[in-house]
This record gives sequence, structure tokens and C-alpha cells, in this order.
Amino acid sequence: MHRKRYAGLLWTNASAPDRIEVKGLENTSRGSCGVLVGILDELLRILLFQDQYVPAATRQVAERSV
Repeated sequence: MHRKRYAGLLWTNASAPDRIEVKGLENTSRGSCGVLVGILDELLRILLFQDQYVPAATRQVAERSV
């Protein structure tokens, strides 16, 4: 049996997505470190909402790893 693992935008209206829905990733696990959860949440926002996501995601990880 395989676990569901995905993240995506949940749309209930045509103007903008309501939220990010996440299933099975580390940021939904209760055993995950708070720092890891914060980094993953921010990376998901960057990847799903920004057009130039690669430089922004790289910058975010570099800033958090210091």
C-alpha cells in the first residue's frame, strides 16, 4: 500500500486559491521538527505562488540554513 504524497492549491472560487492542501509530506507529520515544517511551508508557498520560484526557493533555503 502506498501513501498519498502531494501538495497543491485548493480552489473553491475563480478569483484566487483558498489555501495550499498538503497530504503525506513531512510538514504534516506530527514528529517533524518545527524548523523543518516552517521551511517546507515557505518553500511550498514559493513554488506554488511565484513565477520565478527557483531563485526564490534557493534563497529561502540558504537564509534558513545559516
